[in-house]
Amino acid sequence: TLQQTPVGEKLSLRCHWTDPSGAIVHQNRYQTQTMTTSVWDTHCRLPLGSQATPGTWKVEMRLEDRTIAQTEFQVQ
Repeated sequence: TLQQTPVGEKLSLRCHWTDPSGAIVHQNRYQTQTMTTSVWDTHCRLPLGSQATPGTWKVEMRLEDRTIAQTEFQVQ
């Protein structure tokens, strides 16, 4: 959930997916819809198949060169 978003504008966001070894294995870019409220729900998506390396993964959402959200998750 983004806070204090620019109402009436669109944001260009990037997602960086990092595997347990620290390698960025996928990057994607997208543009939000025109924001209608100052609080905006959005997310990064990547289907991980059965070939995904087990361990702790990280995903970062970026606006320009600034990380605005990140989370870690486990693949078993």
